[in-house]
Amino acid sequence: MKLKLVALALFYTVLILMAVFFMPDYGRSPDSYAYLESALSMYAGKGYLFNGKWNSLWPLGYSSCILLVYSLLPISVLWASKLVNIIFIYIILHFFYRRYKHRAFTISLVIGYLCRMASYTWSETAFISLLLIGTYLLYDQINKRDIKTAIVSKFLYFILIYITFLIRYIGSFIGILLGILSLFFVWKKQYKLARYLFTNSALVTIGYYLYFQLNKYKGNLVWGGNRIDEIKPWREVLLLVIPGLINEFILLRDANLPDPLAIIGFVIQASLFLYIFRIYKDHIFRISADFSLPKLLFITGGLYLSIIFYLRFFSAFDMLTYRLLAPVTVLWLVAGIDWLSHPSRSNLWSRVQTPVTVFFLTVTVTNLLPKDLTKLHTLLQKLIPVI
Repeated sequence: MKLKLVALALFYTVLILMAVFFMPDYGRSPDSYAYLESALSMYAGKGYLFNGKWNSLWPLGYSSCILLVYSLLPISVLWASKLVNIIFIYIILHFFYRRYKHRAFTISLVIGYLCRMASYTWSETAFISLLLIGTYLLYDQINKRDIKTAIVSKFLYFILIYITFLIRYIGSFIGILLGILSLFFVWKKQYKLARYLFTNSALVTIGYYLYFQLNKYKGNLVWGGNRIDEIKPWREVLLLVIPGLINEFILLRDANLPDPLAIIGFVIQASLFLYIFRIYKDHIFRISADFSLPKLLFITGGLYLSIIFYLRFFSAFDMLTYRLLAPVTVLWLVAGIDWLSHPSRSNLWSRVQTPVTVFFLTVTVTNLLPKDLTKLHTLLQKLIPVI
């Protein structure tokens, strides 16, 4: 199993590195330049600056990771950012190996969905990796899996969720999640657990407040303002959000309908889902009310989606596409594969394992293809000259 996981990690690495060379500007967008410039500014000892000012638009976590790799290795700051993303992919694969052992390869198939993300100089790969690990550690805290090292594990969990916020501001939703869970366990009359969750929620919220105050002190803005020029009317935003949600649902193709390949991808995906449902239908309708890991992953993803959906109507940032919706997709896919492949359902999993494995390996590759059909044809001509 360990060799299969290593092979999968190498497969992901090769795809990411190849994708960088085929992407416009080597996978850089406007915020990529901000991350890189801020990392170089810190390297030069000038502080966390962008365009000569304190960078309050993006938190310092991702640029700090780039700075660390850039300081240690003789590579450009651009390739340092790519290596940071690959390292976070490795971290989550290693975590899955420690967690699942024999099921690690199966769960890790989902991470291939992040190969396209990791080929860009974006903070989402790091954010999603930390969010995933943090959700698992939260489940362990709730179920007291680490009693012997309770104090250490609680401290590490707190540090992890704060670093998640330092990678992306939206990571602050974890404080809300902890608050909601504390109320849930008050209702369940598990008062000690509720107090622990509420204390974490309060402390991490104080940490968020202090960082925003640092932004205000350094740059006169709490978080840097809007990412784009204007906030559109809510009806217009809704009309733009819905296609993004549909596009995200079609895992095999990152392109909006009526793209013909997206339609084919939808048919294949729907067929697989129906096949899985037919195999598992008796177990699906008997899902217990117990607080399980898949449920916590699903709740975490659902809360993130609700908040990002709500905020988009009042704050001007990018539309809800692959980049912003990938955290939900990955959390829900991991939850689904964890539930499907559980040892108690091994007889059922053996019937769907092969098509699910082929599906996710295909998603890993097809998700890297250009959205535009003309660009896709050009790319295929470069790779396969006879086309």
